[in-house]
Amino acid sequence: MTTAIYAEDFETIIDPTAGSFKDLLDHVADDIDLDEAVPDYVDELNKATRPLGVNVTVSGMATCDADAGIDRQAVEEAAREVDLYEVLERHEAVLA
Repeated sequence: MTTAIYAEDFETIIDPTAGSFKDLLDHVADDIDLDEAVPDYVDELNKATRPLGVNVTVSGMATCDADAGIDRQAVEEAAREVDLYEVLERHEAVLA
């Protein structure tokens, strides 16, 4: 099984202006430990995207099997449905 890059900057699927997951979370919350919150958020993303064949990393790169027939629209919808604010609440973030 060969792995392929699905997206180099997966965070831009959620927010086209984000340069990283840290950037994405930092835009909506103040006073948050990004080193703890980002992996938690990526774990939540993976719960939504892995069943669709996509694995997201903390760096923002997402991979899939090279021969997988990925439904890009379904992946994007699943990623956008992950509740970022629920993750922020777990980390007691102050919303910006």
